Amino acid sequence: MQKQRARVRLPALFNLPIGLLVLAFSLGFLYFGSQLNARIEESLANSLVAEGRVVDVIQRTTSRRGEQRTLYYLVVEFRTVQGETVRIQSGEGSSQITDQLGDTVRVFYDPSAPQEALIDSPALWLVPRLFMGVSGVIAFLSALVVLNGLLQLLKLGGLVGMLSFILLRQRRSK
Repeated sequence: MQKQRARVRLPALFNLPIGLLVLAFSLGFLYFGSQLNARIEESLANSLVAEGRVVDVIQRTTSRRGEQRTLYYLVVEFRTVQGETVRIQSGEGSSQITDQLGDTVRVFYDPSAPQEALIDSPALWLVPRLFMGVSGVIAFLSALVVLNGLLQLLKLGGLVGMLSFILLRQRRSK
């Protein structure tokens, strides 16, 4: 015979403040992701585009908690409109080699600071889009929780009903 576990269930009324808190945080993360995305788009809109050539792939192995992880970083050379040759290393490593030596890649650079160029890759957009996607889903789900909490509140007779419910409960517990 299996023992049944006692299920602890918070009253539905407590879903409202928890849902509001989660909704506020997820909207904050959604805003952060959209601002990060806008900053990248603005930076790229003001940049010049050059064709770069992969001249090296740097392999870095790190060990964390006994587990080794190898990441590959592209080293790319490109020529600015002024004719200067610039060599940059990708800021984000990849667990797989995506480009080989000699491959051409698109590079975005500011003519006043070509050493801070960005290599066009999916990783460039990953963080802001991940923030926006995950926080958007969490915001939607928490909005449903808030809506459910509001409906529960209306069943109790609104805010006045909720306050009287709390006061009655406090008197009974004394």
